[in-house]
Amino acid sequence: DYVITRRRLLVELKTTRVGSPLGFGRECAKYLYHAQLAFYLAGLAAHGKEMSAAIVAVESDPPHVVQVYTVPDDAIECGREEYRALLRRHVQCRAAGEWGGYAEGPTDLVLPRWAYGDDEDAGDLGLDFGTEEAAA
Repeated sequence: DYVITRRRLLVELKTTRVGSPLGFGRECAKYLYHAQLAFYLAGLAAHGKEMSAAIVAVESDPPHVVQVYTVPDDAIECGREEYRALLRRHVQCRAAGEWGGYAEGPTDLVLPRWAYGDDEDAGDLGLDFGTEEAAA
């Protein structure tokens, strides 16, 4: 992360599997990069530094394509709503002393059927392994 004061620009460096506009946009939404930037921008604004934001996306696989994305105001506003909702949730959990989870208590682990390695599972795929019919 870097602030270019003279340009009033916050720059965020991110590695990504997919640097294309659509693919990286999905990744930003999934990992809440827009909320992170909105939070940082709010902190800077609280110190009298109004800025815009950009992300430098670097693909993790060769040839390591680099793409610079400006982050528009509507994405920052969406991120602001997201981080504020998360902060409200944090306050509620802290006040209640309950942080929630996937279940109220211990829960049985549920493995997918394929993890058990039953021959019947291979039949679901239409494959035969080591059977007489496969050898014929």
